Amino acid sequence: MQLKFRTQIIKQREKNIQLSFWDLGKELLEIQQSKQYQEENYNNMKEYVESNFSFTYKSAEKYMQLFKGYPERLTVRDLGLSKALLLLQVPEDYHKEIMAKIEEKPHLTRNELQQTLTNLNIGTKPSYSDDPQEHIYKLIREFDQKILPLKEGIKLSITRWLEEASKFKDVELEKRKEIAKRLI
Repeated sequence: MQLKFRTQIIKQREKNIQLSFWDLGKELLEIQQSKQYQEENYNNMKEYVESNFSFTYKSAEKYMQLFKGYPERLTVRDLGLSKALLLLQVPEDYHKEIMAKIEEKPHLTRNELQQTLTNLNIGTKPSYSDDPQEHIYKLIREFDQKILPLKEGIKLSITRWLEEASKFKDVELEKRKEIAKRLI
C-alpha cells in the first residue's frame, strides 16, 4: 500500500476521532445538566466520570467545552481538536479575526495559531484543577517554568537596553532609564 493512501486513511480516522470527542462532550453535558449520574448514586459528575471512563474529569470538561463552543459538529472536524480547544479560550471579540486567519491558511498548525494569538496580544486563560493541591502544584510549576524564565529574559533585555542607553544623554531617555532600573 502506498504512503499517500495510508496517509489519507490516517487523516480521515483522525477527523473521525475529533468528531468522537465532540460526541462525547454532547453526551457528558446532557448527563451533567440533567444530573442523570445521580441515578447510579454518584455524588457529582467528577465522581461519575472517574468511576466509569479511562479519561479524566478534566478531559471530560474539555469535551463538554467543545460541544458548547461549537454547536456545529463539523467545525471541530475541520479545525482539529487542539486548535478547537485553543480557540475556545479566545475572547469572543476576536473570533471573527482568528477564523479569518484560519480561512486564509486552512492548514495552520496549532503552534502557528498560538503564535497568531500571541501576535494579536490575545492571552489565553490558564487551566487549573478543582483539586486545591493539584491547583497549587500547577501554579508552582507555571511560576517555575514560565514566569521565572520570562523574568530573567526581561531582566537581560533591560540590562542590555540600559547599557546601550547609557551611551546617550537625553531628558526623555533619562526618565526611561530610571523606570528600567526599577524594573530590574
